[in-house]
Amino acid sequence: MPGHIQDRWYKVETAPNGKSVRAKTDRYGTGLRYRARYVGPDGSEQSKSFPDRQKSLAEKWLTRVKADMDAGQFIDPKAGQITFREYAAKWLDGLTTDLGSQEVVNRRIRLHAIPYLGSRPMGSFKPEHMRTWLNMLSLALPNATYRRAIYDSVSSLFNAAVDDGVLRSNPCHAQSVKAPEPEPRLIHPWPEERVFAVRAGLPDRYAATVDAGGGCGLCQGEVFGVAEENIDFDTGWVHVRQQIKRVRGTLVFAPPKRG
Repeated sequence: MPGHIQDRWYKVETAPNGKSVRAKTDRYGTGLRYRARYVGPDGSEQSKSFPDRQKSLAEKWLTRVKADMDAGQFIDPKAGQITFREYAAKWLDGLTTDLGSQEVVNRRIRLHAIPYLGSRPMGSFKPEHMRTWLNMLSLALPNATYRRAIYDSVSSLFNAAVDDGVLRSNPCHAQSVKAPEPEPRLIHPWPEERVFAVRAGLPDRYAATVDAGGGCGLCQGEVFGVAEENIDFDTGWVHVRQQIKRVRGTLVFAPPKRG
């Protein structure tokens, strides 16, 4: 049996005849009677209290703790007390993706996860909480593709919590939790008449953006990032070497998507 179970209602004293006898403590009859204690892998003592007549439950709890330690699956109960909001702040600070991607993930978590999940301790999450959150999200955001992106960011956060020993499993991975299905996006190119009408309606300095977007198929950031040296006027080739992105409210140059 790992650890030790303390009976807080009785203590052992030595009688005048030298024999050990049980005597009531000052706490007799009040509060939880048994306290199961063990030393965790980090060397700190952990404990959990149980009521009167529940010593067998305390013993079973200690047995499970030992089994988890032996299997390398031990989760410190105190680690799960951190709230979603607190853990999200730590996780977001540790992201190693590019700044633009970090800002996108930060916005998803801050606007669409923390208001619903922020105050709940990480160790208390169950699949039912994720189902409720997804249902509320569907009422607030009709776009299923965007909801799926938010869901993926939250699931990544829970994956990190499992790796960090905060959670035993990711509640988003339960069979009863259904990820939002992205909506198929059908692209409808503008007809020539509309393209030329937009080009004619723009100031001269912006007319070339229509050529880059409608003629070369560049996305908005790539259109804004085209430099004169990216255009080979002899062969007619346009080389996409950078794009313009907004990072924390500032426009910056960045490599094209996927480098």
